[in-house]
Amino acid sequence: MCDSSVGGKTGVDTKLGKNLIGSIYNPELIVTNTAYLDSLDKRNFKNGLVEIIKMGVIADLDLFEALERTNIDKLIQNSELLYRIMRKSVENKAIIIQADLKEAKLRKILNFGHTIGHAIEAHENGRLLHGEAVAIGIRKELELAHYVGLTSKVYIDRVIKLLESNYELDTEFSAHLDLNSITGFLVKDKKNHGAQIH
Repeated sequence: MCDSSVGGKTGVDTKLGKNLIGSIYNPELIVTNTAYLDSLDKRNFKNGLVEIIKMGVIADLDLFEALERTNIDKLIQNSELLYRIMRKSVENKAIIIQADLKEAKLRKILNFGHTIGHAIEAHENGRLLHGEAVAIGIRKELELAHYVGLTSKVYIDRVIKLLESNYELDTEFSAHLDLNSITGFLVKDKKNHGAQIH
């Protein structure tokens, strides 16, 4: 509702990785039935929220702070608050996509957390949901950004607290995740230019 419904991308997963085959076509209409969310268990509900959290981190401090003021249980119980947060996320994504439909420059920011997240998701082969893998990817990509001097430790800690404390998402590699296997999926990422990982 807040991610693949907006932006016109169609993607097919293969054994080699996520979304490696696809195209971009703008839809004529997007219909969202939020009543469907009542059918989700907590794990799947959290899974979908990761894309909204991502939008708060990359594009909208007000959205990020609104997410900090609430938590998973409150959003499950308060459909009006959930709708406002979802709407804000979709509006932000639409602005980015309208500025860069074919992902030449700005739209690439929507991949935040997904390069590492997709590699983890492919490696786990269904054991982790998309949002669960992206939550780990968000942390790891922020840590990488800090390592090269692009973001502060204070901000990373704030994002990790939001993911872990407010939304009960794991952001660390599990003991069974093999970093070498994940690296193998990174080099097959659709966003790469030749051998260079983006």
